[in-house]
Amino acid sequence: MGNVLIGLGVPRLGQCEVCDKNSAKYTCPECEVKTCCIGCVNIHKKELECTGIRNRVKYKSLHNFTNLDLQNDYILLEEIARFSDQAAKGISHKKQNLPVVLYKLKEAAKRRRVRLLFLPFRFSSHKNNTTFLEWKTDTLHWKVQWIFPHADFLECVDERVVDTETVGKTAEKYLDPELCEPSLHEPLRFYHSKELEGTTFLLRAEKRGPHKYYLIHHYETLREALANKVIVEHPVFYVIYSDHIDEYETVSTDDEDEDSRNEDGDNSLSFFRSRSNDEEDDKDGADLN
Repeated sequence: MGNVLIGLGVPRLGQCEVCDKNSAKYTCPECEVKTCCIGCVNIHKKELECTGIRNRVKYKSLHNFTNLDLQNDYILLEEIARFSDQAAKGISHKKQNLPVVLYKLKEAAKRRRVRLLFLPFRFSSHKNNTTFLEWKTDTLHWKVQWIFPHADFLECVDERVVDTETVGKTAEKYLDPELCEPSLHEPLRFYHSKELEGTTFLLRAEKRGPHKYYLIHHYETLREALANKVIVEHPVFYVIYSDHIDEYETVSTDDEDEDSRNEDGDNSLSFFRSRSNDEEDDKDGADLN
């Protein structure tokens, strides 16, 4: 009797719109088709490609708007607000939820006034980064990448460079023909003629935009060179001829302090996309990455 108007014998929902034989018992939340049994429900879902899930944002005219619709909309808005709040808290927690090794490494860099950022774990730059902190002595060992634009963008990597070593001393093995590995003599032969005095060091300016660099003096220690700068995973130095310095746009560290006030803003999607593209195409003009 629950489906029949008492005293009239008329089905409350009318006839089943699928079989048209029995009184309807169910109303589809999505398309509002009336059905009498699970068999008819399945038939209507298949024929109408209906999911049976109510569209909570479907337009409804004011004429057909009921108190139940108002209540449903209010519940939806509360759920959206709650989800947004949970997502914001989750993002903040995720950014701080670094493995212990990376957390200690980042804090050690911070004590040296270096803003060290990490790429997502899937990035090859992160997987291949060998920078590490020696906890007992608080010694920071950097992975340093060298790029030689005048040698067909030759790339060389030094592992475990102590941050008290000077930039020039670290790069000496590439610029001094007597210290250079035999396999590098040919590609670096023009650099050997310039030697240290005829070369200039540029540090890639992360987040300052493409083709921008910090001017680094060869007598600076690695710690001094990286201070007040943003470093993603590890430093990347460009070694250029000094008489070509005008071809490169250099920037100062004056703007870095403003960025440091919003440290969690560094992991923007656009930033990671740009670094992802960099890993696919390393040789783009004067700026490889």
